[in-house]
Amino acid sequence: MKDLDDLAAFAVLHDLGSFTRAAERLGCSKGQLSKRIGVLEQKLGVTLLHRTTRRLSLTAAGAALLPEAQALLVQAERARQAVA
Repeated sequence: MKDLDDLAAFAVLHDLGSFTRAAERLGCSKGQLSKRIGVLEQKLGVTLLHRTTRRLSLTAAGAALLPEAQALLVQAERARQAVA
């Protein structure tokens, strides 16, 4: 479920607004998180985030993906609970 993990990382990154805080929450390095987001962007063929030294913001594609990603993550959790 690597793709779901990458979507979850994207959602956490958006929620926390910082690679540092999101990496801490996810238990990985900033570099690993940046690479995961980059791979997700490559898979989708779009840029998801505007990155500056002071803040992150969603691109139009990122804003479109976020609610879909959140819905998928909720559904995945329901599926896990159904079979547990």
